[in-house]
Amino acid sequence: AALPRTVAVAALRRVVAAAAAASARLPAMQHDARSGRGHPQSTCSALNATVAGVEALWEGLTTAARQLPRGPWPEEEIVAAASALAVSLARPAGPEVNAAVAGLCTLPRAAARAAARAADDGCACAAAAEALRARLAAVGALPPADVPPLSAWPRVGHHGGGGLDRTGRFRALAPHLAGAPAVLRMRWLEEAAALAVGEEGLGALAAMAAAWGPCAAVTGAKTEAVATKG
Repeated sequence: AALPRTVAVAALRRVVAAAAAASARLPAMQHDARSGRGHPQSTCSALNATVAGVEALWEGLTTAARQLPRGPWPEEEIVAAASALAVSLARPAGPEVNAAVAGLCTLPRAAARAAARAADDGCACAAAAEALRARLAAVGALPPADVPPLSAWPRVGHHGGGGLDRTGRFRALAPHLAGAPAVLRMRWLEEAAALAVGEEGLGALAAMAAAWGPCAAVTGAKTEAVATKG
């Protein structure tokens, strides 16, 4: 028999809290695995198990969301769980970030905005929150207006940015943004061009050219913009 909803909600909160705590430890686990600290096989196994657990939880949330308004959890609990997992992101790239983007695309639309806002406010890794918001906009889960301009991105990668500056972070992120709406790609190109006055934007432009193709990013965006206006 199905659990009473109050019991199911309490169980979900416990599982999410445990998964979020484990997700926050992923950078340290990754460092231990690379440095050979501890037993290599057990360290890698723990890392893989943590990632698999986070991925499975996102899959569980999307399955529950498809059952709304029925199912074990109400929408507000699913959104809260997604936000907690977003806050726990501790690195700007990795399978747990991929799972977050994929999961938030299938959850109720309010979940993407709530999760991005929660990550902005509470994520210990600012670069992870930055990447999550940009990638959600790239797949259409957030409107382009919800993405701050490149000039607003922190110049230096504080709080878990891996030491990368703004250009380095965008270069790492650019391949994930190749499928973004043309209007958003065009905006990023224009913003990078504006930053090029101080030469910093040249790196972002180069990253876009490498990830999106030297001409397709511009011509495709312009074509779509003209068609939209027409």
